[in-house]
Amino acid sequence: AVVEILRTISIHADKVILHFFCGPASVGYLYAAQRIVNLIQYFIISIRKIFFPVITENIEKRDNKKVCELLNKTIFTLLFILLPVVMFLSIYSKQIIILIAGSEFKESYIILVMLSIALVFQGIGLMFSSVIVGSGDNYLYRQIGVVIYSFTIILNLFLVPDSLFG
Repeated sequence: AVVEILRTISIHADKVILHFFCGPASVGYLYAAQRIVNLIQYFIISIRKIFFPVITENIEKRDNKKVCELLNKTIFTLLFILLPVVMFLSIYSKQIIILIAGSEFKESYIILVMLSIALVFQGIGLMFSSVIVGSGDNYLYRQIGVVIYSFTIILNLFLVPDSLFG
């Protein structure tokens, strides 16, 4: 329960902090970029939904070699697909934002680049967390979640540019 509470806070903390220190326009820029990245997240979630039962079955069989093989193949496939998408989003971010969200949100193209790069790491992390959850090690999963989401909340406080401490 603690992990889910922290996850929910970390998901929305950036918007609350941005609104408080920078105003609603900054939240709009973030939201425009997040909408595009959320579409790509569906792909990662789909891979995880296929990966999780297969990896759990092999963990239960104690076939560690197969678990490592599946994890490597899944991460390779994820990177094989995500890296070109991230490169495309990075190169054409301004045009994509203007096309999808409109010219009034063109400033959010930098946010789109950062979020798309973060998406690669998030996808890899989801595959590793599937192995942890599939192994039944809920304590480790909870500890990692508490550290990651707490760190994310703290980073949100420090990375709001100049508005917080300037």
